[in-house]
Amino acid sequence: MKGNIKRVIGSLSLLLLVSCSTLTLKDIKQVEVMYRHVQEQSFQEAYIKEQDMKIFMKAINNAKKLTSHKLIESKPIASFELDLEGSNDQNYHLWLTKDGDGYIQYLLPGEDSTYKLKRNSVKNLTEFFSNKENIMLIADEIEFQS
Repeated sequence: MKGNIKRVIGSLSLLLLVSCSTLTLKDIKQVEVMYRHVQEQSFQEAYIKEQDMKIFMKAINNAKKLTSHKLIESKPIASFELDLEGSNDQNYHLWLTKDGDGYIQYLLPGEDSTYKLKRNSVKNLTEFFSNKENIMLIADEIEFQS
């Protein structure tokens, strides 16, 4: 019983930390990005530089939580993990379309949330991924779970 209470309190603390605060570069130790290599059908992993961390940080801080669509069924173009100072890591899936739409899904068991990215964040993330080899933006509309 005590273990369950501690787990619930820990999960609530993390949820409050994520939803009530904005990230700063001081909060982030590193960002690991995993993206699908189209031709090889494999995943590439990369730790990004501090200047590129700002792109991901701003995308998260400025994204708007969706209330009507919970989960996305389309495959993400990338996943990324923020290694934070003094707290748990944050994991996300990322979708970018050729039409300029973008979404991130915060991955916390039982608390998954989907956020729509601002146009400027989509532009910056698209530029970031355009420097990677064989990354394909989603051509079709993103499919939401009904």
